[in-house]
Amino acid sequence: MKNILVLAFIAIGFQLQAQIEFEKGYYIDNSGKHETLIKNIDWKNNPSEIEIKASENATSTFKSISEISEFVIINQAKYIKREVKIDYSSTNLSEISKQRNPEFKTKTVLLKTLIEGDAASLYTYEESNLKRFFYALPQEEIKPLIYKQFVAEFNDKLLTNASYKQELLNHLKCDNISLTYVENTDYKEADLTRFFIRYHECKNAEYINYKNKTHRDVFKLNIRPGLIASSLKVIDGTSTYYYDTEFDTRVRFRFGVEAEIFLPFNKDKWSLIVEPTYHYHKNETERVFKNDYITDPTEDVTLDYTSIQIPLGVRYYMFLNDDAQIFVNAGYLLDFSISSQIQFQQHNNIDITSENNLVFGAGFKYKKLSAEARFGFERDLLVNYDRWDTKGNHSISLIFGYTLFE
Repeated sequence: MKNILVLAFIAIGFQLQAQIEFEKGYYIDNSGKHETLIKNIDWKNNPSEIEIKASENATSTFKSISEISEFVIINQAKYIKREVKIDYSSTNLSEISKQRNPEFKTKTVLLKTLIEGDAASLYTYEESNLKRFFYALPQEEIKPLIYKQFVAEFNDKLLTNASYKQELLNHLKCDNISLTYVENTDYKEADLTRFFIRYHECKNAEYINYKNKTHRDVFKLNIRPGLIASSLKVIDGTSTYYYDTEFDTRVRFRFGVEAEIFLPFNKDKWSLIVEPTYHYHKNETERVFKNDYITDPTEDVTLDYTSIQIPLGVRYYMFLNDDAQIFVNAGYLLDFSISSQIQFQQHNNIDITSENNLVFGAGFKYKKLSAEARFGFERDLLVNYDRWDTKGNHSISLIFGYTLFE
């Protein structure tokens, strides 16, 4: 089962891009404007090429940044090619600069347009962990908005060069933009977008907000009842007189509430999930004494296990149509046992403290309803004991979901 799941996830990984659709758009090159279909990857990092095709059934080709000056996906996104100065100062505290001034490198890139307006335009460039913002006034070149953290040489205090605020004050003045408003504008996409919108509204100027061109899910809350099956073998390393204690596989109820936060790229295909889940497992068996000649060769053993489990994971959706999706997810499960024990009829009880483990799942969602099959890898329930051990404690779950709101 483990190997099948691993292979499935690898296969899905190779198919990720195949799920992204081609959408109507155009690109501009030296010969003019060309309407086409563009593969909309909803790029996290600014692209250096685009994949295009003339029609749905045509073979796709690529256009690199050297071949185009601009491309647009209709009602989705706009990128323009410019040579700009990018500050490559490190934000890693172990490598942070002691220089206040930005460390510019000139580079030709496709800038993502956030706000395009008659009064001013806002752009962004993202590369790995680096994200920078740029702006332009009408008929002027694009300039960087400078924000840099650095360390003071004399006392190693972390300082900030927030020159972008002075740029906004100097060049985007308006009656309803106060000094306090500028001071409260952080070097973040949401804050800067809001600032440029406010500036256009103050100037009564036309603008296009590309950030809000498409609907994007941000948060969903799902209720998740289901069934879970698992078995358990308990190994007593304190004695050589007993066989291992084996509990039969039992199917039991589980109930969870899942919070799902969608990541801001790849068109709502990726989300982070956290699902506090209540589990109660009670099971009974016997353990057998190895000496058949004693009067009572068995004793009753009871598993009484209550826990709150919290899987932290990531989910990937593959859209079949507007209402139906297949999804896969992987997570790290935290287990918090509550007054749980393995109880022996003739011996001292032992307390359950479980280790954490990995879980993998796959499922189908239709509108607000979903179903998922999930596999949990084996984990030890007796981590606080050196000479006790458990085996075979993997789990298979069938989980049903309903989205309360989105």
